[in-house]
Amino acid sequence: MRRAICNVTMSVALCAGFLGVFAAPAAAQDPKVAVTGGVDFSNRYSFRGIRQNGGEVSIWPFVDAGIPLSSGDGALKSVTLNLGTWNAFHTEIDKASFVNRDGEPTGNKWYESDLYATLGLGFGTTTLGFTYTSYMSPANLWHNVQELAVKVSFDDSGALGKGAVKPYYEFGGEDGKFGYFSVAGIATVPINSNWNVHGGVELQLYGDKLRSVNGYGDSGDRRYTGIASIGIGFSY
Repeated sequence: MRRAICNVTMSVALCAGFLGVFAAPAAAQDPKVAVTGGVDFSNRYSFRGIRQNGGEVSIWPFVDAGIPLSSGDGALKSVTLNLGTWNAFHTEIDKASFVNRDGEPTGNKWYESDLYATLGLGFGTTTLGFTYTSYMSPANLWHNVQELAVKVSFDDSGALGKGAVKPYYEFGGEDGKFGYFSVAGIATVPINSNWNVHGGVELQLYGDKLRSVNGYGDSGDRRYTGIASIGIGFSY
């Protein structure tokens, strides 16, 4: 997250040409834009196993707009574009403890603001996604990072029903192998057809390299971290 990975320029014209070649048109229907969002509260923000806050609360407001671009009966079943933002506010940030990249004390609690765009190609139960993300720090605690990630996912709910795990493989840029394992669970309680309350827990296990990156030392402790969160979400 601290290093620039790649710069990407996305071309809408190129995407439109791709759709015209591979997507056989289905019956005409009005596309519906799906908007989801919410805010979560967590005791720890860990980015790919690397801790981003030392304590107190990390607050994560987010919003996403899913735009259907094309659907058809050919090999390419659907094409969608998702545009969104994800943010992190850290209550621990204060002028007495934090200094920005300009060497100035800062109490700006807006630690991170991400803008992303994802082009999703649906091939039945398999989905291929290309995501460009710009990671920014409004508090100016680290430099802007740009990333291109490719994600392949498979929906196994047809075979496993409620026991589906929906596995996926994702890679982005030149990230190294940090050596951590994560297992998590989440529960969602609907308030009505559009709003919900949700909460989750996650356990992260660290290898020696990542313990060092996180500043846990070589004493053999802190091989794991428990993360808990609760939030409210909406979808329209």
